[in-house]
Amino acid sequence: MGSFYCIPSGCAQIFYREYRSGRLEYQYPNEPKQVIKGNNLTYTTQTTPPPYYGGGCNKIYAVQYQLAVISNGVFIGWTSVFNGAFLVGNDGPVSDVRLFIQGVDYGIYEHYWFRFAGIPPEFPGNRTRPYSVVAKNKFGQDKAFLNITASSGFKLLGFIPSDGSSNEGCNPPGTCTFKVFQAGTQIFSRTDTVCPTVEQFPPTLDEKSKSVIVSKFPYLERVEVVDYGYEQFGLNLFRSDIPDNCLNIYVNGVTAFIPPPVLPVPYVAGNYNFITQICSDDGSPPPEYEVICDCECKSCPPNTCAVFCEDVVCCYDENGTAVETIPINEYCGY
Repeated sequence: MGSFYCIPSGCAQIFYREYRSGRLEYQYPNEPKQVIKGNNLTYTTQTTPPPYYGGGCNKIYAVQYQLAVISNGVFIGWTSVFNGAFLVGNDGPVSDVRLFIQGVDYGIYEHYWFRFAGIPPEFPGNRTRPYSVVAKNKFGQDKAFLNITASSGFKLLGFIPSDGSSNEGCNPPGTCTFKVFQAGTQIFSRTDTVCPTVEQFPPTLDEKSKSVIVSKFPYLERVEVVDYGYEQFGLNLFRSDIPDNCLNIYVNGVTAFIPPPVLPVPYVAGNYNFITQICSDDGSPPPEYEVICDCECKSCPPNTCAVFCEDVVCCYDENGTAVETIPINEYCGY
């Protein structure tokens, strides 16, 4: 970097191609594709399963049950239907129902029938002890919904949402958290019910070539393409920093001193002529370039872009029309 070009020539043409930054493209169902540009991009997707499996929303359930009417140990019949409240919520639907008497688990009984009239026979003789009916959710957690102190039997009729709606299709979805990082720093996050499709593309060298034409005095001036700038302070000239993705083009006198890093050189007016700065996308390498002296080869017309098309170079205008083709061996670029 910093070599001198075209000292004997009266013209120089700098052809360059820029690096385009990498990008990450993502798309959610039924949404347009989105693009995040940058280098050193990474991403993660973290899925969370539905908070429960099976029927049930975040609802209060009505628990319908009846109590047995016993007289002198004889079963008379069942009381009217009772409705109790039971919050299922995110704990999940009822998976099984068990009977507890003073904390002792008497297990699951067919059809959810629990009666004290000698059925089951192992029940304590004192039928006035408190008992509870417990529903277990999917995760095996006990959710007591009925606590009774009585001498009667118990029959569970069922569970219905308190608003009378159906449970079908009411399972809450899981979630997917999609995060994008640049050099380890999070720059984007979105949580949705599904994950997006994601594609990543590394930095690429643009196929289109651009050029800068410089007129100069033969033998008195030289062309420089450098990754730094020149900055004058009083009678001294220093190197100055420019973005890492850029190059500066100068036409300097052949006797101009090049300041080394940090140290100055004497400034001579007229010896340092800044032409332009060429840059790739942020975070990408600086452009690749080639300097052609004397400008005798052919180049694309102004306001067109050069694209390599097999053995020719196609010059496209802003409408995407190839207005000229140049054989590669006659083209000034590379």
